[in-house]
Amino acid sequence: MSRSVVVLGAGRSGSSLVAGLLADAGLDPGGDLLPPSEGNPTGYFERAAVNRLNEEVLAPHLGGSRVAVPPRLSWLAALPSVSCVTADDGQRARMQALLPREPFVLKDPRLSYTLGAWRRVLPQDAVFVCVFRDPGRVAASVAADARRDPDYYMGHPGTPAAVWQAWRCIHRAVLDVHTRWGAWAFIDADALVDAGDTRALSRLVGRDVPRERIDPALRRSPATLEPPADVRCLHDELRRRAVRDRTERGSVLTVPGVRARRVRAEPVRPPGGVPGR
Repeated sequence: MSRSVVVLGAGRSGSSLVAGLLADAGLDPGGDLLPPSEGNPTGYFERAAVNRLNEEVLAPHLGGSRVAVPPRLSWLAALPSVSCVTADDGQRARMQALLPREPFVLKDPRLSYTLGAWRRVLPQDAVFVCVFRDPGRVAASVAADARRDPDYYMGHPGTPAAVWQAWRCIHRAVLDVHTRWGAWAFIDADALVDAGDTRALSRLVGRDVPRERIDPALRRSPATLEPPADVRCLHDELRRRAVRDRTERGSVLTVPGVRARRVRAEPVRPPGGVPGR
């Protein structure tokens, strides 16, 4: 049985590629999608209304960001904690209304911070994908996109250090908090483009994921910027998770109050009662 998928990860990291692959496999990304742009010519596969709602949920917490950003750039915030990011009843009702028909793909880099607020409205068998990329490429990609659209990026420091602060906080939130619940796959976007191997996605989703969308020519940002040692170590940790997901016939299943454990990917269904660019 095919499962709905939530795609997380830092912006400019290949999550649009993965969401597009899942849409090609027949998962519904919903309507009101952001249009393609010069910086993302094949599309973002993000719903504008989802982005606006996530910006609203995050706005009260941006004062605690280690990088000062306006709400529209909350995907570049560096929040050291996500435990206080919650939604009220009205926001949860809007979340429920924004979910496409199942099986769907839901993607917004802000979900790396707001996932806890969405959990109560997600299907119990929804699965999760964290897409990551070399942090040097991410910083170069953000810089290139900012040159293309300086008005959109106004209010962001525009430095690699600021991008890496957000990159660090986003992936720590995923690893330390979000993976406590649900079935997960970690996808190295660089390796995905190099090898065209979608098997980890196919196992997690429960249906074949075609690879025709993968185009190495779209990987335009060089990995010439070297991040701090702790960011590089975190990247290495994510790569190890991704290698495990590519090579083992299993995925991570966790339940509230229980640490992650290895299980067979088919036909597992996470138990009920999960907490609430």
